[in-house]
Amino acid sequence: MKKIYILSLCAILGASAALAGGRFKTKKGTPRNTVMKTESYNPVWRPLTQTEYMCIDGEWLELGTSTFKYDSRGNAIQEDSDNEDGLFRTVTEYDEYNNPVSILGSVDEGAGWENSNKRTYVYDPVVHDFYIERLGYDWQDGEWVRNYFCETNVVTRDDRGNIIEIVKSLPFMEDMIPAYKAVWNYDETTGRANEFFYYSNNAGTAVPDWQLYDDTSYHNIVWNATDGQMTESDFADMLEGANRIESCDVFYDGVLDGHIIVEYSPENPASYLVKETYADPSVIGATLQKEILDGNGSFRLTGSEYFDEEGEPTAEATYIAVQEVTFDDHGNAILETMTETFEGITEQVAGNKAEYTYDDNGNPTEILVSIYDYEEGDYIPDSRIVYGEYTDASAGVDNVNADNPTAGFTVYNLQGILMMQTDSEESLSILPAGLYIINGKKQLLNK
Repeated sequence: MKKIYILSLCAILGASAALAGGRFKTKKGTPRNTVMKTESYNPVWRPLTQTEYMCIDGEWLELGTSTFKYDSRGNAIQEDSDNEDGLFRTVTEYDEYNNPVSILGSVDEGAGWENSNKRTYVYDPVVHDFYIERLGYDWQDGEWVRNYFCETNVVTRDDRGNIIEIVKSLPFMEDMIPAYKAVWNYDETTGRANEFFYYSNNAGTAVPDWQLYDDTSYHNIVWNATDGQMTESDFADMLEGANRIESCDVFYDGVLDGHIIVEYSPENPASYLVKETYADPSVIGATLQKEILDGNGSFRLTGSEYFDEEGEPTAEATYIAVQEVTFDDHGNAILETMTETFEGITEQVAGNKAEYTYDDNGNPTEILVSIYDYEEGDYIPDSRIVYGEYTDASAGVDNVNADNPTAGFTVYNLQGILMMQTDSEESLSILPAGLYIINGKKQLLNK
């Protein structure tokens, strides 16, 4: 059987509205992304250095070392990298929601630090992590010149604060031109969005010629949950979080062509089964099932296709793709496997494996990443990161008392959520018994 790479199952509905003769198209043969983490997500402790290696012909080649400085929230505000190509520095500023607002890159080629590149971000005032402006610049001949890493998103809301339109503009020559537009219509009775249209500017000019993307639109939308702040352009991203679709009708070329039906687990909405059907809702074209496997968040995504090469429905699945990701109790992905079943044969086609070494505070000191080699049928070492000494970022200047540097307590739960900041140890007694990270160290509080 030939090697087949499948689309990341997190986006297996990505073409979910291109139906029979147009909408149902196989995901076979498309590339995928991975979810392996290669950095610490501990809320307080941060490494002062990290050294990266690449495995070449069975030997580890050192690529370079980075040195970090942090603010009191644990954000990396400066990274200095030293590798064979020279010295590089990245300085980042953040907003109150820990989103980067300015990233400045510079390089030292022997004559001191000089500007290299810059990025700036402006975020939506309601959806704080959705940027409405992203600009990129290169330093050329003593001035900043805008590059193609640019995007604007103009968000329009109704008088109830719900998003009704987002126009995305992208660079073209010297201008920013409208490229895509998302439109939401709302039901006056329920106050919830009940129609969705996504357009592309086929003219490629400043005066847009809006055409319905893939000739597809969504109607009679029913939500499992929604807050009216849908910034996504793809229904594949509306299965988790604050906006979760439960069902809708799919129109292709102006005609009812199918349905999307989602069944959520009553115990855990993160587990669900998505059914994409033909015009007859009893005829399944494709399914996507997500199963949460343990308390660490490990999951399995299974995508199945029930149509032939002409897009006609079949009784049995013609193609099955499974992505399974295992997380350890530190929240890091340690194993990801991708398997495919096609023409009766099931085989692993890709995968990643990460081996973590932790210190006494649960911080990674080393990560060894291996990649599945299809031809060899085994994992081979690929990259390695070694972290240096860790620092307690919460003890930064924002939190240090000059008279008593050890005063005060900052308490996070193991998911990184700030639970309390207090100057009194007695105040800790109001927290439920359990394991917390207090001033950067894991501590067990007993009632």
